[in-house]
Amino acid sequence: MELKKQELLVQRFADPAEKEKDSTCVICGDKNTEVFIFPTCRMVHYFACEDCIPKILRDGGSVCRFPGCENDTLLRDEFGKTVEQHRREWVENSGTTVEPLAIDLLILAIPELLTETILLKRETAVTLKNIALSDVLLFKLLKKTKIVVGENVSVFGSFKNEDCIREGMNARELCLLRPASFPWVQNSVFFMENIARMPNGSVLLGKVKKLELNQFTINTLPKLVLHKENVMEEFRLNACNKEYVSEIIHADDNSILLGKVKRLELKQFAINALPKLVLHKENVMDEFSLEAAKEEYVSEIIQADNNSIWLGKVKRLVLGGYAANALPKLVLHKENVMEEFRLNACNKEHISEIMKIKDGSILLGKVKKLELKQFEINALPKLVLHKENVMDEFSLEAAKEEYVSEIIHADNNSIWFGKVKRLALRDYAANALPKLVLHKENVMEEFSLNAWIKEHVFEIKKIKDGSVLLGKVKKLELNQFAINALPKLVLHKENVMEEFRLNACNKEYVSEIIHADDNSILLGKVKRLELKQFAINALPKLVLHKENVMDEFSLEAAKEEYVSEIIQADNNSIWFGKVKRLALRDYAANALPKLVLHKENVMEELSLDAWNKEHISEIMKIKDGSIRLGKIKKFEPRHYTTNIVQKLSLEYVE
Repeated sequence: MELKKQELLVQRFADPAEKEKDSTCVICGDKNTEVFIFPTCRMVHYFACEDCIPKILRDGGSVCRFPGCENDTLLRDEFGKTVEQHRREWVENSGTTVEPLAIDLLILAIPELLTETILLKRETAVTLKNIALSDVLLFKLLKKTKIVVGENVSVFGSFKNEDCIREGMNARELCLLRPASFPWVQNSVFFMENIARMPNGSVLLGKVKKLELNQFTINTLPKLVLHKENVMEEFRLNACNKEYVSEIIHADDNSILLGKVKRLELKQFAINALPKLVLHKENVMDEFSLEAAKEEYVSEIIQADNNSIWLGKVKRLVLGGYAANALPKLVLHKENVMEEFRLNACNKEHISEIMKIKDGSILLGKVKKLELKQFEINALPKLVLHKENVMDEFSLEAAKEEYVSEIIHADNNSIWFGKVKRLALRDYAANALPKLVLHKENVMEEFSLNAWIKEHVFEIKKIKDGSVLLGKVKKLELNQFAINALPKLVLHKENVMEEFRLNACNKEYVSEIIHADDNSILLGKVKRLELKQFAINALPKLVLHKENVMDEFSLEAAKEEYVSEIIQADNNSIWFGKVKRLALRDYAANALPKLVLHKENVMEELSLDAWNKEHISEIMKIKDGSIRLGKIKKFEPRHYTTNIVQKLSLEYVE
């Protein structure tokens, strides 16, 4: 079909090459440089790619609407022919057969002799010397003949109508050609025998942006030589069988030069190739990823010495499954700044090698995001961050107690994490909190503790109140049993919190706070404070900065038991300074007599929602005018709150 296309182009256009160069598929838009395309009519008005031609034939056989071309059957006629029919037709018309990609039959032009067709058999020995071959030709020879590789052999990417054999060339000349790519190779004895005979570093590959090797093709890697200034966008190896990396495993360590690589991914047995690879000393990798679902996939790499595999600078590092055990082997640049570091270990054997080493022996440098789940949390004491590290996000999550079985035995305040903007500990991972040390000048955007059962905070309950130094925190959120950790926390004396929220639907969630002394938990300045359900009973324990100005203060209690503790407090005993918006809902309205506002407070809005008389029963007991609210811009009594207006002392202002 390629030959037929060239015939039509020559008939119709003065510059056939230019027409073909600019052609695209009328259906999908793919360019001629990317796929094979063919005219949709004999007048060559449009082209279609080989993927879209079957669709055109199903829909009627033509997409050309030019007058006279509606019934053109070119596509149907040519696409239905076999390869042999095309070849025979061309020869009958005195054409010359040029099939650069079909090289089971190789035509050799021998000087002073007539050209003859030579059939290459498996017994044929093919010597390569001072020659450049297309990738398709090289792999055909590797699978079907006996190859002997001599000096100055290189490989380039194949392309339609281009020679698949060229004179030997240097690296600069090779870089002018299309980069080679490598097909998958199934189990082929001939292929593996040829690869085993080839000297390492014997085939020049030049510059490539992407190199992906799978199955037996991976074994070609030690034989290839990349340009010394190569910059690869992506390098990937995937081997589910040990045979696929047999040649690499026997190569010397640090013998395969990759140059600069932006994304490197090794899976399964291919991970064992890592000690053999060498990256450019100035390499900056966007992502480095290892993944191993079985222990045998890392059988070789775990034999490597610790701190023996240089990675340089890495922005994102991900180790999954048994590949996590490769972590002690890796060395990062001392000035490395990592965007994200992730270990995925759902089995304790996934980190067995990490657990053998000393605490503080894995240097990660600076890390912006660190997320650990499951068993990898136990590796935390082994990690060391840069002393000036500022982390955007640090997250630990452990659904099972065994996921933190090791870290809970670490000393309190023994794991340094510097400055952290967002810290989230979930489930059993909350028990790691006493082990962490934050920078004394840390300013946290958000601190979140989630504990759904009391065992999630059993380690926190053991420590003294006021022993966990958090520094400055803008948003503090404690959920369920994690609320009981509040007395253990210490905030900076000049802390300004944007939001403080507690929500407890179970009395156990606040059992520790209720037994704390009144006015013992220093919150500093708080702009928005929200307490719901049993958490309202924590109110007498809290202390706000004397100059605090709160944008919003909200209490909500749908049941009377939610305020059972706070209504025992003395009236006018809980200082809240200046408040712009005060909202008390349901039974929480009964907390109003307990509050004290700044004498110069100007409230934007007071919202009291009382749907039955029990919601205001405590207010109705006090004297008229005894609740001093100061100046208020907006207050609209509704439902039962209309009955307490006389209890309030306030001044409406514009």
